[in-house]
Amino acid sequence: MSADIEAVMEALLTHVTSAVPDFITSGRRVKAWTEVSDQPAFFLRRTGMMDSFNGSMPIVTIDCEAWVYCNVGKSPDVAPDEQLTVLEKKLRDSLAADDQGRFTLGGLVYWCRIEGKSDIWPGDQGPQSVARIPIRITLPF
Repeated sequence: MSADIEAVMEALLTHVTSAVPDFITSGRRVKAWTEVSDQPAFFLRRTGMMDSFNGSMPIVTIDCEAWVYCNVGKSPDVAPDEQLTVLEKKLRDSLAADDQGRFTLGGLVYWCRIEGKSDIWPGDQGPQSVARIPIRITLPF
């Protein structure tokens, strides 16, 4: 494996928080949304690794989760999901393909992308909405 995992995780956190300045709170240690008063918030956590082989070439993929919190207060006229949808789009746009046809985190990784099922809690019953978005990062071969 040729990339430093911590450097990759920190670079992704820095990239997203720079590309989406709406996030007031961010970090690598996910907190319960009830403990995060300054929202919108973005948390990034590593959840696993996958080692596979393409012939004799090892391929290492990091599995991550992006957690996005959005609390719109007590106004019954604002749906928490509306702001969450805007933040999700900005997050997705920040990982858009570059001139190589994939997002490479400035050449640090082979490919960083959202992949898998996102879980969304839209905040139907209160002011809080939450998204858990899976991110996969394939390290350079």
